[in-house]
Amino acid sequence: LSNFILIPIFVYGLIQLFNITSPAILIGLMLVLLTPCIDYVIVFTSLGKGNTQYMLISTPILFILQIILLPLYFVIFNSENAFSFRDLAPFIQSFIIFIVLPFMIAALLQYFSKR
Repeated sequence: LSNFILIPIFVYGLIQLFNITSPAILIGLMLVLLTPCIDYVIVFTSLGKGNTQYMLISTPILFILQIILLPLYFVIFNSENAFSFRDLAPFIQSFIIFIVLPFMIAALLQYFSKR
Protein backbone atom coordinates (compact mmCIF):
# COMPACT_ATOMS: atom_id res chain seq x y z
CA LEU A 1 0.00 0.00 0.00
CA SER A 2 2.69 2.49 0.95
CA ASN A 3 5.26 1.67 -1.76
CA PHE A 4 2.82 1.58 -4.66
CA ILE A 5 0.06 4.03 -3.71
CA LEU A 6 0.91 6.38 -0.83
CA ILE A 7 4.56 7.11 -1.68
CA PRO A 8 3.86 7.86 -5.39
CA ILE A 9 1.10 10.27 -4.34
CA PHE A 10 3.49 11.88 -1.83
CA VAL A 11 6.24 12.21 -4.48
CA TYR A 12 3.80 13.74 -6.95
CA GLY A 13 2.76 16.22 -4.27
CA LEU A 14 6.40 17.14 -3.58
CA ILE A 15 7.04 17.71 -7.28
CA GLN A 16 3.99 19.95 -7.57
CA LEU A 17 4.53 21.74 -4.26
CA PHE A 18 8.13 22.69 -4.97
CA ASN A 19 7.60 23.08 -8.74
CA ILE A 20 10.57 20.88 -9.61
CA THR A 21 11.45 21.31 -13.28
CA SER A 22 15.14 20.40 -13.40
CA PRO A 23 15.45 17.05 -15.20
CA ALA A 24 18.38 15.93 -13.03
CA ILE A 25 16.60 16.67 -9.75
CA LEU A 26 13.35 15.20 -11.05
CA ILE A 27 14.95 11.92 -12.10
CA GLY A 28 16.97 11.67 -8.89
CA LEU A 29 13.93 12.37 -6.74
CA MET A 30 11.86 9.77 -8.53
CA LEU A 31 14.60 7.13 -8.47
CA VAL A 32 15.28 7.57 -4.77
CA LEU A 33 11.72 7.95 -3.52
CA LEU A 34 9.75 5.76 -5.93
CA THR A 35 12.09 2.79 -5.84
CA PRO A 36 13.16 2.57 -2.21
CA CYS A 37 15.26 -0.28 -0.93
CA ILE A 38 12.92 -3.19 -0.30
CA ASP A 39 15.11 -5.09 2.15
CA TYR A 40 14.44 -2.63 4.98
CA VAL A 41 10.86 -3.92 4.96
CA ILE A 42 12.09 -7.29 6.21
CA VAL A 43 13.80 -5.70 9.22
CA PHE A 44 10.78 -3.55 10.10
CA THR A 45 8.47 -6.54 9.69
CA SER A 46 10.65 -8.51 12.10
CA LEU A 47 10.75 -5.63 14.59
CA GLY A 48 6.98 -5.35 14.38
CA LYS A 49 6.61 -9.11 15.02
CA GLY A 50 5.22 -9.66 11.52
CA ASN A 51 5.66 -12.61 9.20
CA THR A 52 9.31 -12.17 8.17
CA GLN A 53 9.34 -15.28 5.97
CA TYR A 54 6.42 -13.93 3.95
CA MET A 55 8.21 -10.62 3.45
CA LEU A 56 11.41 -12.40 2.48
CA ILE A 57 9.53 -14.34 -0.18
CA SER A 58 7.79 -11.15 -1.37
CA THR A 59 11.00 -9.12 -1.72
CA PRO A 60 11.90 -10.15 -5.32
CA ILE A 61 8.32 -9.60 -6.43
CA LEU A 62 8.24 -6.11 -4.90
CA PHE A 63 11.60 -5.27 -6.47
CA ILE A 64 10.48 -6.36 -9.94
CA LEU A 65 7.22 -4.43 -9.59
CA GLN A 66 9.16 -1.28 -8.72
CA ILE A 67 11.37 -1.66 -11.79
CA ILE A 68 8.33 -2.16 -14.01
CA LEU A 69 6.36 0.72 -12.50
CA LEU A 70 9.15 3.34 -12.53
CA PRO A 71 8.76 4.24 -16.25
CA LEU A 72 5.01 4.36 -15.71
CA TYR A 73 5.50 6.80 -12.83
CA PHE A 74 7.58 9.03 -15.12
CA VAL A 75 4.70 9.14 -17.60
CA ILE A 76 1.98 9.55 -14.97
CA PHE A 77 3.81 12.45 -13.33
CA ASN A 78 3.95 14.11 -16.73
CA SER A 79 7.67 14.59 -16.47
CA GLU A 80 8.46 15.20 -20.11
CA ASN A 81 11.32 17.33 -18.80
CA ALA A 82 12.88 14.14 -17.49
CA PHE A 83 13.07 12.75 -21.01
CA SER A 84 14.28 15.91 -22.71
CA PHE A 85 17.88 14.73 -22.90
CA ARG A 86 17.07 11.78 -25.24
CA ASP A 87 20.57 10.29 -24.88
CA LEU A 88 20.05 6.82 -23.47
CA ALA A 89 23.64 5.66 -23.96
CA PRO A 90 24.82 6.56 -20.41
CA PHE A 91 21.82 4.79 -18.89
CA ILE A 92 22.36 1.66 -20.95
CA GLN A 93 26.07 1.68 -20.17
CA SER A 94 25.37 2.10 -16.44
CA PHE A 95 22.78 -0.68 -16.53
CA ILE A 96 25.26 -3.06 -18.11
CA ILE A 97 28.14 -2.12 -15.80
CA PHE A 98 26.23 -1.96 -12.51
CA ILE A 99 23.44 -4.52 -13.01
CA VAL A 100 24.16 -7.02 -15.79
CA LEU A 101 27.90 -7.49 -15.26
CA PRO A 102 27.72 -8.14 -11.47
CA PHE A 103 24.76 -10.45 -12.03
CA MET A 104 26.68 -12.45 -14.63
CA ILE A 105 29.77 -12.64 -12.41
CA ALA A 106 27.65 -13.82 -9.47
CA ALA A 107 25.93 -16.43 -11.65
CA LEU A 108 29.27 -17.71 -12.95
CA LEU A 109 30.76 -17.86 -9.46
CA GLN A 110 27.77 -19.74 -8.17
CA TYR A 111 27.88 -22.17 -11.09
CA PHE A 112 31.60 -22.89 -10.71
CA SER A 113 31.49 -23.05 -6.91
CA LYS A 114 29.21 -26.09 -7.11
CA ARG A 115 31.92 -27.95 -9.01
